[in-house]
This record gives sequence, structure tokens and C-alpha cells, in this order.
Amino acid sequence: AKGRRNIISFGGGAPSLPPPREVGEEIERQCRTDPQRALGYTGTRGLPEVLEAIARDMKRRAGIDLDPSSEILLTDGATEAIMLALLTTVGEGDEVIIMDPTYLGYPEAIKLAGGRIVRLPVSVSEGFQPDVDRLRKLITERTKAIILLSPDNPTGRIIDPKVAKGIVDVACESDLWIIVDDTYNHIVYDGEHVWIAAIPGAKDRTIVCNSFSKTASIPGLRIGFAYGPAEAIDNMEKLKQYFTLCPGTLAQYVLIKFLEGDVKDSYLRNVVLPVYRRRRDVMGRCLEEYL
Repeated sequence: AKGRRNIISFGGGAPSLPPPREVGEEIERQCRTDPQRALGYTGTRGLPEVLEAIARDMKRRAGIDLDPSSEILLTDGATEAIMLALLTTVGEGDEVIIMDPTYLGYPEAIKLAGGRIVRLPVSVSEGFQPDVDRLRKLITERTKAIILLSPDNPTGRIIDPKVAKGIVDVACESDLWIIVDDTYNHIVYDGEHVWIAAIPGAKDRTIVCNSFSKTASIPGLRIGFAYGPAEAIDNMEKLKQYFTLCPGTLAQYVLIKFLEGDVKDSYLRNVVLPVYRRRRDVMGRCLEEYL
């Protein structure tokens, strides 16, 4: 509430850090040196140099080989990527399996795509890990996709590698799509992020949706990306033309700066992870002490 500074919000996952200094400087430089280019249209898929930078980043971090010309699409945050992925893979009456609880944005997106929601309960007693046998029992002839968010919002669960492999095996057995939400992939304090598309058998049936909102603290620039099989990305691009036409141009030039050199690694290592980790620890202590 305005003027109520004693309120601490536990609402949506909105970054509360300034972006890297290099990002602000690049915005200023682009608008000063060539404003027409920086604020003009680009192709629907995104600037080739941005797609190439993302492909190099994915190869270095996850060992995943991506063709920047056919397997990556820039989107307006992970939100648009998820919607496009669902519209591309789900038809009227098709079933989509989601964890319960998980991110609150998935059910309405599934409904908009004409799909039916099937919930796989996860519990704190099991570390919120999905049970693969329970998952298998939920599959019918109408099941089309599974959505997996890791690290998860709101549970904080990081998918166990063996569970992830089990989900991929189930998807292969039943010919399902896996829609992965990788929004929080770099905000991991304990353990390591599991790159689902790197699991054998997964890449040809996995669409990964990602965002720079959290990792670069630029949610207002609305920039993210999706990667997956070329045919799926091609169909998502066709839909995007009618949704948002093209990604934000200024945001794309900012990404080039964010992904070059040590900017991204330094920002994650020196700002994002230590600050959020300290806040988590303080909140944990306060919950134990006062609640």
C-alpha cells in the first residue's frame, strides 16, 4: 500500500534488484547512438546475433546444442513462451498434466489453449517431488503434455535428476510433450539445476521456456526465449506474429551486452545469488523464531 513501508510482500516473484550496470549503460548508449534502430521492428524470431548468443550460452552451461536459426525463438518473457508452447501442442479437449501446487499461471493458459487440466498432487513430506508411478496412472489417450517448473514457484522444489529422468521416460513411452519452465534456472542455492532437454530422449519432445526477468532483473523489458524442436519453434513463431509481432528491440540489444564477456556470470555470482540467499536465510530464521 502507498506510504505503508512496513509491509513485506510475499506475492509474485518480482525481482527487487537493480539490473547490472552494463545493462543501464547499454540502454542509454543504444538510444543515444542509433535510436531508430534501437526502437524499430525486428524479425519475429529475433535478431540473429541474439539467437546466436543464447545458443552459445546454452552450450556452455548445459551442453545442449541448439541451431540458432531454427530451434530458438525470442518471446515477451517466459509467459508468452508458455502460452505459445501450449497453443502449438494442445488441441481442444487435450489433457495437460501439472503439479499441484505449482505456478498459478498454468491452469488459465491451458484453458485458453482449449485443454483440460489434470493435477498431479505433490506433498511437502516427499519434498514436493512428483511421483512417477502416480504420473503414469494419470495418462489417458487424451494426454498431450506435461508442464514442469524447476526450481518451482511456490514450493521451491528443485526436480531430482532421477525423477526428471522418470518423467522423460514416461513422456517417451506415451508420446507426450514436455513443456519446461526454466524461469528460475540460475537461482539455485543448494544442489544444481537439471537441464531437462539434455536428458537422453528428451530434446525431440521438449519445449523449454525461459526468461531474463529474474536473472538480469529486467522484468519490465519483457524478454525471454523458447527452444525446442524446429517444427514446434516454427509454429510458435507463426503464432507470435499475431500475438506480439516481434520481441522488444531495445531489450534484444541489452541481451547482447548481458550475454557477452563476464557480465551475466559476474552479476549472478556477485549480486543475485548472494543477496537472495541472505534474504532467504533471514526470512527462514524469522519464521522459526516468530511463527
